[in-house]
Amino acid sequence: MTRNMNENHEAPIILYSKKYRENRRHDASCRWFITKKGVWINNTHPKIPDEKIPMAKIADVELHIGKGLLVDYLRLQVPGNSHLLYFTNRIDAQKAYEFLTDHLAALGGQSAKSYVDEEAGEIKLLSYQYRDAWIIAEDTLTIIDYKKKEKQVLQIPQITSVSLKEVAESGLWKGNGFLELYIGGGAIRETHSRRRTEPNHSLCFAEKDLLIARIIQRYLTNFPREHAILPPRPTVTPTEQVIADLRELKMLVDEGILTEEEFALKKKQLLGL
Repeated sequence: MTRNMNENHEAPIILYSKKYRENRRHDASCRWFITKKGVWINNTHPKIPDEKIPMAKIADVELHIGKGLLVDYLRLQVPGNSHLLYFTNRIDAQKAYEFLTDHLAALGGQSAKSYVDEEAGEIKLLSYQYRDAWIIAEDTLTIIDYKKKEKQVLQIPQITSVSLKEVAESGLWKGNGFLELYIGGGAIRETHSRRRTEPNHSLCFAEKDLLIARIIQRYLTNFPREHAILPPRPTVTPTEQVIADLRELKMLVDEGILTEEEFALKKKQLLGL
């Protein structure tokens, strides 16, 4: 009885970059070995190390077939980065794209994808370009910037309002929507011609994540704020000029020119209370 080799070992799909055929020492010369475990990027340039990307860390995959002078490419999106391959064989690239998308669909809910985990009390939404993410866990919203490698944790009661701009049907942001949140009155931006209020934080999401964006907006909007955590008020230290002004005002009170109520009001103004 003969056994098919594919029963024990699945042969990888191999994609070659255009430069691989031309110059192995070029920094864009590489091969992609694609299996159900992930993608192994074999760079032939001696100073560029190989890279292994587990399937669970791939957030999305994009296939572009060029027309005319436009180029063909396959793009892998991972949090904080993307990998681009200008391939040579469209048939193999189409096969790789279908293989990856099928496996990503089967892995729904992995850490690299947007998800709602009701049991764990977590909601995660990745931006359109996978450069940042919003993660909700109970009473905190964590904003992660993968590109800058920065993380900011906000207490949800501090958030004043959240607006959702649904997916645009045309224009520059076609197929994408925005979540915008305001803390206090928002961020003030001044230009040479005008002054305007902008959201403190915003996230551009893909159409496929619209449902999760709506869930986040509803969660943040309906979160109870009766126990809002307010930032401590700064301690005011009167300067010598303020003290001198207060003394002059007190003299006016003693002379009967100002009333105690007027003095108290001026005192609050000078101290910024």
